[in-house]
Amino acid sequence: MLRDYFPTALSFIWRPDNDGQPFHDTPHDPGGATNWGVTYSTWTGWQQLHKLPVSMDAFKALGKDDFQPLYRAQFWNSIRCSSLGAIGIMMFDCAVNCGPGHAAGFLQTVLGVTVDREIGPITIAAYANIDAAKLARALCAQREDYYQHCPNAQYFCKGWDRRAETCRDYVLSLLPKPVPPVSLSPKPTS
Repeated sequence: MLRDYFPTALSFIWRPDNDGQPFHDTPHDPGGATNWGVTYSTWTGWQQLHKLPVSMDAFKALGKDDFQPLYRAQFWNSIRCSSLGAIGIMMFDCAVNCGPGHAAGFLQTVLGVTVDREIGPITIAAYANIDAAKLARALCAQREDYYQHCPNAQYFCKGWDRRAETCRDYVLSLLPKPVPPVSLSPKPTS
């Protein structure tokens, strides 16, 4: 059984230099008003899906733990992060920062499967046959290439790149270390 990396992934995105900030509305941010990494428009969609009331005042008053169900459903489960081991942390962070469709597309591009922006059995099967460290590096490169073409990249690209690289390095630190082969030949005597 795979480890549940969702709490680890949340801890990563809630670092203050990522999305670990209460309500704010940053100038030039295409996402607009944001609270703990969730934009007002994403939260509004979530509330409407669940037939719950929507107001900016209610959004502003939410604490980070209030967003956990939304994060799990819309960013973790939607792209099957639980099937990806530690790479799921990278995919989750990418989904939060770029959107789930983009995150899925980046993974499919790197794996060389059809890019339909939905993680299904073919993508999961391809993932099972790739070196996770190489995948982490390639996903980071995909993400950084995407950022170069985003609106307002001149304001945010350095921070987005830093976040992608920090996430890559964090995930690499969680991957099992390769075990050197055991030599069966006798040791030379002196």
